[in-house]
Amino acid sequence: MIRPKSMQQRLALFVLLPVALLLAAMGLAGFIYARKNLLIQWRETATLMLQRAANLVDTRLARPKELLALIHQLDGGPDSTQVRQLVLQQIQRQKGVAHATLTWKKGARKGNWKGMRGRPMGMTGEMSVQTQNQMGMMAYRMADRIAFALPHYDPDAGGETVALISDIKDSSGRTTGRLQVHLRFDYLMDTIEATGWWHRHKAFLVNADGIILASTLPRKHNKLAQSGDELEKQTLEKMKDNPHGTIFGRGFPPAEIASFYKLREAPWALVIIAPGRDVLASILHFRGHYFTSGIIFILIILLLIRQSMRHTVASVKEVSHAAEKVAKGHYGIRLPVKTRDEVGELIHSFNRMVIQLEERAKMKTALNLAMDLQRSLLPRETRRIGPFEIAGKSLFCDETGGDYYDFLQFPELGSDKIGLAVGDVSGHGIAAALLMTTARALVRSRIIQDEDLSVTVGHVNRLLCQDTVANGDFMTLFLAMVDIAAGEIRWVRAGHDPAVLYDPANDKFIELAGKGMALGIDENHRFVENRYGGWDPGQILLISTDGLWETENPGGERFGKKRLQTVLSAHRDDSAEQIIGAITREVDRFRGHPAREDDLTLVVMKRTDK
Repeated sequence: MIRPKSMQQRLALFVLLPVALLLAAMGLAGFIYARKNLLIQWRETATLMLQRAANLVDTRLARPKELLALIHQLDGGPDSTQVRQLVLQQIQRQKGVAHATLTWKKGARKGNWKGMRGRPMGMTGEMSVQTQNQMGMMAYRMADRIAFALPHYDPDAGGETVALISDIKDSSGRTTGRLQVHLRFDYLMDTIEATGWWHRHKAFLVNADGIILASTLPRKHNKLAQSGDELEKQTLEKMKDNPHGTIFGRGFPPAEIASFYKLREAPWALVIIAPGRDVLASILHFRGHYFTSGIIFILIILLLIRQSMRHTVASVKEVSHAAEKVAKGHYGIRLPVKTRDEVGELIHSFNRMVIQLEERAKMKTALNLAMDLQRSLLPRETRRIGPFEIAGKSLFCDETGGDYYDFLQFPELGSDKIGLAVGDVSGHGIAAALLMTTARALVRSRIIQDEDLSVTVGHVNRLLCQDTVANGDFMTLFLAMVDIAAGEIRWVRAGHDPAVLYDPANDKFIELAGKGMALGIDENHRFVENRYGGWDPGQILLISTDGLWETENPGGERFGKKRLQTVLSAHRDDSAEQIIGAITREVDRFRGHPAREDDLTLVVMKRTDK
């Protein structure tokens, strides 16, 4: 499959080539249509040409045939002999008649002007020996009451003659005599030979059997199709059932084209066979000029299209090169807008895009700095305090997020105490990250001052409300203090989901719940501190944001707390860091490929007593 690699190749493949093919197809269709009409015109012209020549021959045959027919109308009365003599004299005086003869059967009365000449054909009945010797016998074809003999040389006429033969019958239908009118063949043919086409092409005068009576060719064969010529065979076959017709040889242009037209007064037909290139010279000439002009026309159109597209291609290339520079961080590029068309709009939009990209790049840099700063505020490593192992992790859907966790370990709290904080700011992004940073600082500053966690959270809430009253932001917080020596947990739940304490010995999950409102909503809200004592070895504490169990798969199903408990139970013997890795991997597998829609944070604290 051809795949263009550049706009010029695409232009050539999808614009110039289809246009060229379309124009060529239109030109070919026009040529075929013109060729068809020219062939029809030539066929009609050839038919009219042959018809005119045939009519001239028919006209010269009609008068002698009319006089012969008059003799047949005589009833054999006492004056019939004198009338026949007068008619014969009239026939003899006709232009083109070499001589006429009337021959009677033996014993019958006979009249003879100039005596017997030529060799009459096809006599019927008993004739005298002298008459038979004079006439000879040759095949002929009857046409009603008049038959035509083949042309033969007549020494008295000084050339070829053709005989019109008609038998005379008595009242009982018996043949008593024969009339023969010998016409000079050159008299019949001069009307045809006067036409230009008779000498320009192969032309024949043939009878119904295809015997050649006259031809423009040397006498090499005496019958049409005698040499096995396929076109002559087709012509002879078509002449049997059609008064006229045109036959095209093979190929284009055909090697030869034949046309024929039958005479009305004689069982003959005029046949002309012309070379295809001569007949179709006008078509071939037209084809040459047509295709030459068509190709030139197509090239001009393609050049005009290419010229009109050249500026567009050059402009697109310029934009492409500029885009490559922008991709490398060069935002100072501004392209000149030279036109007001779509290309000009493209360049104008590109310039605006570069400005916006520069601003976004600056913003991206700022976001990266903010991301680095925010992540630097999160604990970076797993901690171990006595028998307790602590690990945490935050996964953001953007560069920055509103989730946070913290391990609070200060000298003011004592070496046997550690605070755990997990927060979730509404929304995500820069605004959420700023509010999270503020909350982190407030929690850290207050937890070393207040013994009661509810007081600490209350102070943080009042201060946050001053920042969130205008925009309606808020955050949830789970703040816990673990007494390592006593194995006791104190916590305040400010609108956050309860933490989970898993007891592997009994395979039980204990929720560390309690009342509490999210921070930043009501500055006068009073929070309550909760306690849980007797943290036994092997028990696991899990604090997480709702981005964990509210993760959805492509089918819209949530991960849920049941799956979380299953993973926690399955990895009860793993370290805190391993448990976090197992949970995040299972959540990613469940989510599939879609991007994370919410921040996810979790903290795991496990008592190992090792």
